[in-house]
Amino acid sequence: MQSWGVAEFPARRGLYDISPFVFVKPAAVAFAAYTKDVAWSGAGTKTFTAHAIGTASPDRYVVVFISAQNATNITSVTVAGTNCTRVLVDSTNWLYITDSPITTGTTGDIAVTISGASTANVEIGVWAVTGLVSNSASTTATSSTNGGALNITVPANGVAIACANSAAGADSGTWSVATERFDDNVESGYNVSGGDFASMAGGSFSPAFTWGGASSVFFSMAVALR
Repeated sequence: MQSWGVAEFPARRGLYDISPFVFVKPAAVAFAAYTKDVAWSGAGTKTFTAHAIGTASPDRYVVVFISAQNATNITSVTVAGTNCTRVLVDSTNWLYITDSPITTGTTGDIAVTISGASTANVEIGVWAVTGLVSNSASTTATSSTNGGALNITVPANGVAIACANSAAGADSGTWSVATERFDDNVESGYNVSGGDFASMAGGSFSPAFTWGGASSVFFSMAVALR
């Protein structure tokens, strides 16, 4: 059954015209999969072959979180051959979204081109997002403190994705507001986590990730989409 979002009133066309409600399709976010490669080293293109990208849909965009220890930059990302645009970056963590919907298939190669000769590992978290009006971010936020609030405004019928990374020994932790989708101690004290949520009503939200272990290096980020 189709899920419908908040009703919108169309413009009145005449004095006695009573127009029906216009029901808009809400955005929906679905986590696809998390994958890591601890054997990756150096710069170049890392390809995650036949990676899960979610259920096929005519309006499916794919969002990719990338964390690459010691990387200096990511120069390109493609999903099933579709180019992606950078949404957000914070230290060695990036969020990308496909430039156009990927309408078919449940898997696809995800190719990440990385610069930084000392890159030690690469991790990705992947979401499928449907029902978007635009693939541009509504708002974004970053934090460099443990449990730092990621203050974002989610439009009505919108969604949000939040991710976190600790690079100095913290172990697993807990998300507030967002539903956790992965939380992994990658190697040698390098940890990543991600979550998401949707809001029909929209409003101001402050997702946050609190790490459970000692660390002096924290990064987290969030993006709202509609």
